[in-house]
Amino acid sequence: MTTHHLAAVKDAVPHLGYSKSYFNTVRAALNKAPKVYKKPANKIPACPDDFDQRFENAADYIALGFADLTRFGVWKTATRGAFERYQRWIANQPVQRPKFDDRWPIVLSFVTDEAPVLGLATKRGWMTFTAFVAAAREDGVAPLSADTAFVHRMCDRKTYASRKQFLRGLEVWNALIMSDAAQTALAGLLPTAPAEPPQKQAPRSGYDGWLPAEAAVSLREDFAAYVQAKRHGSDDDLDDEPFGNDSEEGKLNFTDSSAKAYGYAVGWVYRTLIRADLIDADDIDDLSELLTLKHIKSATRIFQEVRADEMSGPKSDASSLHSYVSKVTQIAIEHCDVSPETEKKMIALRKHPTVRGKGIGKMSAARRRRVEAFANDIAMQTRLLDAPEMLFRESQARLRDWKTMSQHNRMWALKLGTAAAALAILLYGKPLREQNLRKLRVFCDLPTLILPEGFKGEARLDLPGEITKNGNPIAGEIELEAIPILQFYYETVREKLIAEHPFGKNYAESEFLFNSPKNDRAAEKSVFTALLGEGLAFCGLDLDTHEMRHAVAFFVLDEDPNAIEEAAELLDDHPDTVRKFYAWINKRKAHRSARAKLRAAKNKRLKGRGRS
Repeated sequence: MTTHHLAAVKDAVPHLGYSKSYFNTVRAALNKAPKVYKKPANKIPACPDDFDQRFENAADYIALGFADLTRFGVWKTATRGAFERYQRWIANQPVQRPKFDDRWPIVLSFVTDEAPVLGLATKRGWMTFTAFVAAAREDGVAPLSADTAFVHRMCDRKTYASRKQFLRGLEVWNALIMSDAAQTALAGLLPTAPAEPPQKQAPRSGYDGWLPAEAAVSLREDFAAYVQAKRHGSDDDLDDEPFGNDSEEGKLNFTDSSAKAYGYAVGWVYRTLIRADLIDADDIDDLSELLTLKHIKSATRIFQEVRADEMSGPKSDASSLHSYVSKVTQIAIEHCDVSPETEKKMIALRKHPTVRGKGIGKMSAARRRRVEAFANDIAMQTRLLDAPEMLFRESQARLRDWKTMSQHNRMWALKLGTAAAALAILLYGKPLREQNLRKLRVFCDLPTLILPEGFKGEARLDLPGEITKNGNPIAGEIELEAIPILQFYYETVREKLIAEHPFGKNYAESEFLFNSPKNDRAAEKSVFTALLGEGLAFCGLDLDTHEMRHAVAFFVLDEDPNAIEEAAELLDDHPDTVRKFYAWINKRKAHRSARAKLRAAKNKRLKGRGRS
């Protein structure tokens, strides 16, 4: 029997079906394994049973190189899970993987050139056809053999997210097969009958992977049901969208990152209690059996004990405990039918000082120092208020020399124009959170930024509550000063990014104001954040995008410290939150007022008196 080692697992990780969000965690865990085992990667057996014998009851995590139990638990879950997936993957692999079939590029080239003209596919399906081709080539399947059996085999191997993409590509493939023009152009390459997709499948949560591998399948399924209920409502028909084409608006403010965070919180309770021998895995079949008040309090106590242990290395952040407890109690209250009395006790637990900590719900000390520095710097305040026009003028001036500019300078001019548009919305409209700003939609059936026809008139924002952080809709006009900047961005900068991208990575025409090379998604978060940061830095502003919101709040409250309601409406936040975050502005204003009254009192009493 061939023995497989860690080195082979590391090479196979891209094929093991991990979500993008968890992929790096697995990579990091496998990279750390040689230090934990104290052996080179080619000497570590990729065997789950061997792993269990070594680490199942390991208590001295410090000696193994971990600062705390939580990090050790994450490493164990990721590494053992990778070994288990690798063993399943190896079992399904042919003895010798076939080489890529060279006829697929011909098909892909035809689709790229002709599919839109022939109306063979939707934009989204056309863009994802490459995923279908990549799967076929990797599996060594020729175009003529890409039939129903191949499709079912691929779908069985894929996670839900990658399966959706593959099935959208299948739509294009079947449309090609049914097209007379395609059959003529690709004679001998296409099957005669379309491939049948597998039966409709309910989405599987990618985040139950945060639970240990030995957790019951029913527990994972129960958590997946909770995610579905949060996204689509409790009466959602899971069969309505076999290809997963659910819109962002349909997710009811429960994003992928939210699902991941809640899944990790559930995993925290499970792992903590299993390691402490307070529960038996065989007794935990669903969330109601795991997330009891007693279990949550026990996990909380253990967390606090580990944090207080002088030998535990870096202390766990109090905000982590509050986040965990808040999430698991919310799941219990919403999903597990706890009694009214238990609900009150759970709410009291997450508000308890030992869980909540002194700093929870307040602006961090570092951020407050930066915002206070901004509040004391008149020059920086002036630069911020002038930033949209400054970037607008600079981009306009640079683009006049487009034909003679280098690629780098062209890209820089387009970046400045994009940053100008974003800052114009933030300062002349509403200081939106970055995810809402980045995903603004224009000139479509349900626009969230309504631009006037011909850019003659007033623009306004109209964001439904389903896509905002707190579930409240955002609506409001954008001042007329922003219109020339938005027009310049949309008609000049955006068009050049689509048709004349300096580096040939043309953006796709889409309904997103800040678009990207893909027509079904907005600009990537990291790209957009960096772009705004560069624009602010160009204006001499040491701010990040979130601190823009704090700056806007400062301007309002510095004029009137009592304008809490107005600032909250502008920020799309709760008045209590604004009051708590910006109380220092009130104190600052009160200090100035008190000093003025002291000067007045002094002048009144000294009036008419000579000084020696």
